[in-house]
Amino acid sequence: MKKLILLIIVLCSASHLSATEQEPEVIIYKGRTYKMYSAPLEPYFGTHPKVRPTWRSIGYVQPDGSVTYYHE
Repeated sequence: MKKLILLIIVLCSASHLSATEQEPEVIIYKGRTYKMYSAPLEPYFGTHPKVRPTWRSIGYVQPDGSVTYYHE
């Protein structure tokens, strides 16, 4: 019974969760201010699909400082 009540509480509170927008990086170049989000090349790849890389490499920094790469 306690598990059922906990499940109901968790499911009801999950409907109130929301995420916030990412704060952009601010780049100042030749006196102009640009806001850079996480994928600044997406508009370019949208207009030039032939130059988009065909694979992606995801790396994770381990606690000892080494980097592990996973290829998709």
